[in-house]
Amino acid sequence: MTVSVYEDAELSRPAASAGVHADADMPEHGHGMTLVPRVSRISPGVFQVEGMLMHMPGAWEIYIDVDREGRTGRATFPVEVP
Repeated sequence: MTVSVYEDAELSRPAASAGVHADADMPEHGHGMTLVPRVSRISPGVFQVEGMLMHMPGAWEIYIDVDREGRTGRATFPVEVP
């Protein structure tokens, strides 16, 4: 997946100094993925995430942590794997 991080609500200024970490968890089962995803910077504020293997069906949550200027924020995306 591709993750883009911006400094403004208009999505016009990529957050060039940001870093990204991705993970996923299956809260109802108390476990995450069996692989560690790889994140690479494509361009300022744009990242490619590979290796997001959600290995069983059910309710998952994808976590995107954005690190910028010594602070971390998290976005959580619910996903249902059939």
